[in-house]
Amino acid sequence: MNQENTLSETEILELVHAYQTIQKFLEKFLPLEQLYTSEFINSINDAMVDLDHKNYVEVNSFDDFVNK
Repeated sequence: MNQENTLSETEILELVHAYQTIQKFLEKFLPLEQLYTSEFINSINDAMVDLDHKNYVEVNSFDDFVNK
């Protein structure tokens, strides 16, 4: 990846915030099943259970993320 395509931490946080804003808006008008596949919804639900049970490994870099 070249330097021109790199996002700063602030830009990534802004992007995530924008995505969450759009998601909340769309969910007011459309059921989750129309926005996402059932596989995606199940994966998100599984991830939320893992977070609730603190069943995760902290990573400090993208390489850590990819390799764990």
